[in-house]
Amino acid sequence: MRKLSLPVVLLWTMSLTQAQDRPAQISPCCPTIDRTVTELLRLISNKPGEAKDTAAIRALFLPTARFTVHTQDTTGNPLQTADLNEFLYYLQDPSYADGFEEVDISRVVDGYRNIAQVF
Repeated sequence: MRKLSLPVVLLWTMSLTQAQDRPAQISPCCPTIDRTVTELLRLISNKPGEAKDTAAIRALFLPTARFTVHTQDTTGNPLQTADLNEFLYYLQDPSYADGFEEVDISRVVDGYRNIAQVF
């Protein structure tokens, strides 16, 4: 399994709309994209031996969210796209048991209507 290198390049595109037959729900802790990113970074960081709260991470996003992450794969394309379930699966990698702190070194939010991407 490839270990993800989430710092430096954490890209994701997420839709802020849901199907017309379901009302949109915004997490009360994160009414803006900027606050959602801050909360995600807090949730994916952990101390040694501490488990990640994947339910809280899942609650931040729609089930249709797409993530593009930078991997340490040197044999091909280092960018890998994942849906929400795959992204949460990657966060269960045993290498994170030693502790992990996610920080952004830069943040650019591009939005158009109900779609946004964060670099």
